[in-house]
Amino acid sequence: MTRPLLTASALLILLGLPVRAADAPPKDFVAAMHEAAAFMQDMGKPGAEVDFDKTKRYVPIVRDAFAVVERYWLDRNQDGKYFKDIALAEEMIKLASDMGVAANLQSAEGVRASVQDLTSKCKVCHDLRREQGPNGFLIKN
Repeated sequence: MTRPLLTASALLILLGLPVRAADAPPKDFVAAMHEAAAFMQDMGKPGAEVDFDKTKRYVPIVRDAFAVVERYWLDRNQDGKYFKDIALAEEMIKLASDMGVAANLQSAEGVRASVQDLTSKCKVCHDLRREQGPNGFLIKN
């Protein structure tokens, strides 16, 4: 029984087909992504960068969302494999704080730049770690 399994595994390796594991994200991670997506959609609307009160309300929401992402990767980082993922989550937390500073200064340009930076960083992680599964998105290991 193990011989056919070994043969199939060897064949996949020889053919160069990617053998990649992916996991369903935990509920808190999914909730964090939904909060981040709502933020991106809302703050991506024309004129949102001048709604400084709304921007300030989003700062703790976005920081908390990416703290969940950071914790997810920290919990899996026993072999140091996820250093870049952790650093990216930490950068997102800092960018959310920077957005709050821009809002406090009533700098529409600063808010707009922060939102754009956050959005571009989301794409980096999604390209690296997000995979469509049969029942939703999965996180590539």
